[in-house]
Amino acid sequence: MSNNSRGALLVGLAATLWATDALFRLPAAETLDPVLVVLAEHLIGILFMLPWLVLGPGKAALQLKPREWTLAALVGVGGSALATVLFTASFKYVNPSVSILLQKLQPVMVVL
Repeated sequence: MSNNSRGALLVGLAATLWATDALFRLPAAETLDPVLVVLAEHLIGILFMLPWLVLGPGKAALQLKPREWTLAALVGVGGSALATVLFTASFKYVNPSVSILLQKLQPVMVVL
């Protein structure tokens, strides 16, 4: 399998996972604190990424300068974790269908 088709397959897999996250998030958000849900989700992601980061092509990321690590952490905390906590918390205040629809339309809004 070529790198291009492997990359396309991985993007398709990620999109599929992204489309199914609400199936797991809704029951979790009803019983757990949104911060705990997002923390667990990010820790699972880190565990899956560690082999790639340490053994694979992600090794270059370990050579980032302190400023680059700071900026990467800001993007991870601000752009990913905070937004996901707010998305998860929104399930308690509005119909989850509305939150999910807005999340799924986000790429369309960005392109427009």
